[in-house]
Amino acid sequence: NGPLNLIVPIVHNGKQHMKDVRISNQEKWQSIHWKSIVSSYRNSPYFEFYELDIRPLYLRQYDYLVDFNFDILHSIQSILDIEIIHEKSFEYIDATRNNQDLRSCFNAKNRKREVKPYVQVFAGKMDFEQDLSILDLIFNTGPEASIYLKQM
Repeated sequence: NGPLNLIVPIVHNGKQHMKDVRISNQEKWQSIHWKSIVSSYRNSPYFEFYELDIRPLYLRQYDYLVDFNFDILHSIQSILDIEIIHEKSFEYIDATRNNQDLRSCFNAKNRKREVKPYVQVFAGKMDFEQDLSILDLIFNTGPEASIYLKQM
């Protein structure tokens, strides 16, 4: 029935550093997320192939959002066979000083870029939906996902 917003609930503690943002595990958000992913993608061509790579992210309980994000990043890099060196910083780095501030490139409200459509699970019922999770690309295109991203 269209895109779902799968949001990780956090503990609101006023203004805080990203490394200190705690996940609120009072709700069964991981179970809800996983059931939503299965419901949306179980009929996609590559779901069964990648399910064992993604499922563990929803079995482990995380305390901090940054740890969950890093585990997701590692899993996706492994699936896409992409090696990106990254590390956690321990101080604020002002990316605007050296023109490396790329935050505006990831603004969900900014849909000005042209995206090449690929076949999605509900292609017969709905038009192509862009700007979904990387899981949409992976579960629908499989090993071609890396090639698709390089072409973009």
